[in-house]
Amino acid sequence: MDDDFQTEPRQDRSSPMRPLVFPEAVEAEPSDDKDDGVEESGYICPICLPSPTCATTSKLLSHLKEEHCLLISNVHVICSLPRYLRYWQEKFVDIPVEQMHLPTTVEDGRTMFVLSDCISEDRDLRQSLQMDRLREVLRAQQRERQDQALTARCLFCQELYTGNRAILFNHMAQEHNFNVGLPDNLVFTEEFLRVLRAKMDSLQCLYCEKNFRDKTAIREHMRKKQHRKLNPNNRTYDKYYIINYLELGKGWQAVQAERDGGLTDKENDNWDDWQESIGASAVCLFCDHVSGETNSLVEHMREAHTFDLSSIKTKLGLNFYKQLKLVNYIRHRIHQKKCYSCREVFPSQDALVGHMTEVGHIQDLPDCSEWDQPQYYIPTYENDSLLFGLEDDDEDHDVKSGSTQTPVVAEETNVDMENSILKDLQVRSSLIPR
Repeated sequence: MDDDFQTEPRQDRSSPMRPLVFPEAVEAEPSDDKDDGVEESGYICPICLPSPTCATTSKLLSHLKEEHCLLISNVHVICSLPRYLRYWQEKFVDIPVEQMHLPTTVEDGRTMFVLSDCISEDRDLRQSLQMDRLREVLRAQQRERQDQALTARCLFCQELYTGNRAILFNHMAQEHNFNVGLPDNLVFTEEFLRVLRAKMDSLQCLYCEKNFRDKTAIREHMRKKQHRKLNPNNRTYDKYYIINYLELGKGWQAVQAERDGGLTDKENDNWDDWQESIGASAVCLFCDHVSGETNSLVEHMREAHTFDLSSIKTKLGLNFYKQLKLVNYIRHRIHQKKCYSCREVFPSQDALVGHMTEVGHIQDLPDCSEWDQPQYYIPTYENDSLLFGLEDDDEDHDVKSGSTQTPVVAEETNVDMENSILKDLQVRSSLIPR
């Protein structure tokens, strides 16, 4: 297997704690405003004769507003904007806009006519376009489900797979912890894979969408930050999930919200507050304090618990992996309510932390041989955000300096001493330093 992305150890049932998951939110970058259904020549104006074309949705809407005092509401949910425009173009040939009895609004002191789904004819048109699109997508999805001839390489190890798409996606989920959901819920799979590969080839993280200088840097970033997943706020990916075609004007987030139980407005507000307050916050090693910034949390632990992670890192020369193991070790001991200095067990975490603070055991770390063990590579809490914020000074220096030096390991070979020049005693003697 190519070592571009190595398989990580899976957490087994002996893990010291049940998973602790912090919700995360990543800001999405604005996407191009071109519609998937745009014709090569652009969008036609449904009123002008002969009809000019506009390259993008925004230019079309600006033209309609400035030249014809016409607005189109919720244009982003129209499944095929070119077909929508052609329909109204045929209508406007017979009946001018001013005589269509469209609803109006006032903008910048001008009366604007509005095409919206509050008009039964417009609503029926939008729903018809949506159903046509859904039928097309379902036919494409069925073909892909039955297709046994897909040939594609894994995004991470470059292994070539031929057969049903589920084989490749299951491989990436099981071997590389990269899960895009059930393969049967995907559509336009080959295009989806091309989009993902283009991002990987351009050295862009699929989750936070930051760019890196080489494959080694992005590999380490996605592994350390657990970014082997898609950015849920990037609307580019909506096209490849069947859920986004099921209801007019509803993407996966709206459909999922309805499936999650129909909360009342007040309950929903409380849920939103909880998400905002927790977010990707990191939890203190010794108490329930949370912080959205790792540096802020490190400062809290230094002031409130006299535990200075930065100083410990410098004093012991800890790289990222040793910091990882130390944090997981401390999490484990605190969960066990066991002092890592004197090994005394307490009835509660508060009693444990009170003891460690009173006698100064928080700063009294055990010997490295106790916590620098392979089992502490596995997080005590899955998705522990403090682990994501750990920094490796050597790595940061390497990124800033642009250094690309990597250790070179000599190839192991079996030397035939019978035919080797080293069989000559005089040659061997000359190699010994004087």
